[in-house]
Amino acid sequence: MNGTVSLNNKTTFKCICKPGYNGPQCELISDMCINIKCENKGVCISSHLSWRCHCLDSSLYSGKYCEKISTSLIIKQILSKSFASVAIVAIIAVFLFVIIMDILKYVFKIDPVDRERRLMKLKQKKKYLNKNRKKPRKKVALKVFYIS
Repeated sequence: MNGTVSLNNKTTFKCICKPGYNGPQCELISDMCINIKCENKGVCISSHLSWRCHCLDSSLYSGKYCEKISTSLIIKQILSKSFASVAIVAIIAVFLFVIIMDILKYVFKIDPVDRERRLMKLKQKKKYLNKNRKKPRKKVALKVFYIS
């Protein structure tokens, strides 16, 4: 079929297969992707006597084994790491602020927001009093005329 036949004796034979074929009668096509490892989720595609890695997203990866990362992906990775770092620092800062405020209030008996709380209560009280106070009625002068 896909090779040459060599007779060992009158009852047995051995096929010498062409490159890319194997099997007892050279009927099987060799899979060239058996030992090939494509990176970054690339897929190895076997063709006659050769292979190639097909990169799933060619705008992000390239190269013979899909090993080269595009500059846009590198920039995105750097930005995502820096945003994550900023978010972690912000969360830690808020956490430390709350802890420090609690320590000041409950350990040292210093209430850092006592003045502001009093002002808010005073404003609410004034607002409540102004709302419930009866507004004076406007005085209206009436002049009565008798018609006879």
